Amino acid sequence: LPVKPSFKEFIKWYKNRKKNEQKKFWEDYFKGFDTQTRLPVNRKPVKLEKFPGGISVKAVEFTLPKGIIDRLVKIRVSQRITMSAFFYCAWGILLQKYCNNDDVVFGTTVSGRSTPINGIENTVGMFINTLPLRLTAKTGDRVLDLLLRINEHLTQRGKYENTPLVDIREYSPGKTDGAFFDTLLVIENYPLELPSIVHSYSAV
Repeated sequence: LPVKPSFKEFIKWYKNRKKNEQKKFWEDYFKGFDTQTRLPVNRKPVKLEKFPGGISVKAVEFTLPKGIIDRLVKIRVSQRITMSAFFYCAWGILLQKYCNNDDVVFGTTVSGRSTPINGIENTVGMFINTLPLRLTAKTGDRVLDLLLRINEHLTQRGKYENTPLVDIREYSPGKTDGAFFDTLLVIENYPLELPSIVHSYSAV
């Protein structure tokens, strides 16, 4: 059997990472951010007794028409952006509308396997991490501007995607009492002959 890198290699790298660089990256990223992205919903605690059998979760499935997918792929290739940028941008714009705020933050997940360790893609272990993604709309911005901005951040944050969320909250100058964000967007893009799956989760 092939010899795979040990998870200890990742732990060793993690302990020796340059935290000052990570701190500066996230501080710069959240410069000017002054509030949390909270969905405008009733947050009054609800007693479970009101829900016979407990709280149910509803799953909604939606498949984009092939014509739209073809157009997205064409834009992706011409602008050299990832398909993830489209979904993140769409979710961010939706939050901006619902929260009536041009500066929003939501959660995203990363595999955590971009660490510069040979054979990291074959290492057995849990590397997944949750990171905040910020979408700021400026006067005169086009959707393409937002797409390119998100794509640039996704490229830059690769070196810092192992930063714990609790540390990122410390680096953010905004008010972070309670949850850092209300929603989490998960993009599952496995190397299978299946369409990519996008899940969105709400903390409320």
